[in-house]
Amino acid sequence: MLLSCYSNMGKAERFATLESRVCEEHPMDVTPVVQVSARVGWIIEISQQDDGYRCWVINRELDVLSDGYVYATSSAALAAGRLFVERAA
Repeated sequence: MLLSCYSNMGKAERFATLESRVCEEHPMDVTPVVQVSARVGWIIEISQQDDGYRCWVINRELDVLSDGYVYATSSAALAAGRLFVERAA
């Protein structure tokens, strides 16, 4: 299940926080984005960490969602993001 990290912030504050890639509930270091995919109303972002890849999903309201898993490949992380978006639509 994906968790919303920014649900209690205003849109401008969420956007500024998104740029700095900081999440209060799930702290993370700044990580490079290796892949971005877009669907109507959604952005799926894959970031690379030392131990694998993490999936981030951004909706129209700029809520940033993550399932918290670290995937072995960027393809697996992207598949998880796509599956969430398909089920949420």
